[in-house]
Amino acid sequence: MDKYTLQFGEGQPSDKKTVVVKVKNVGVKDLLLTEVVPSCNCVSANWDKKPIPPGGQGTVALTYELRNIGNYIQQVTFFSNVLDEPAVFTIEGVVKNK
Repeated sequence: MDKYTLQFGEGQPSDKKTVVVKVKNVGVKDLLLTEVVPSCNCVSANWDKKPIPPGGQGTVALTYELRNIGNYIQQVTFFSNVLDEPAVFTIEGVVKNK
């Protein structure tokens, strides 16, 4: 299982932070992200549901709605038609008082 860390930085309660993940197809057949699953309902994922051709690139926008003061760590799991195991992205950041 591939694991990656995304730094969302600092924010304040009720802010929304978005990071765009670029997905490049380095394989020889079309890559299709079949599902992107956040570990909580505070993270939303938006991605193009079209196949990415070999050599092509797609994006996944991950948006975290900041709530509680302090550090946060959440995970988002990417499933596709070409990986034997999903890729797991960890979102890290901190929510500070205004």
